[in-house]
Amino acid sequence: MSASFVALNLRAHIMSAGERWFLIVAGIFLLQLALSVVLKMYLFTVTF
Repeated sequence: MSASFVALNLRAHIMSAGERWFLIVAGIFLLQLALSVVLKMYLFTVTF
């Protein structure tokens, strides 16, 4: 959810970048998604 929220928020600011804005938004979305997956894997597999 947060990945799409961040990507859609930044899309409005990056529209002035020309035709490459889609690549930028897709990259941001993928980075956020990967970060959330890594955090979930770390938090739910590490036992205290």
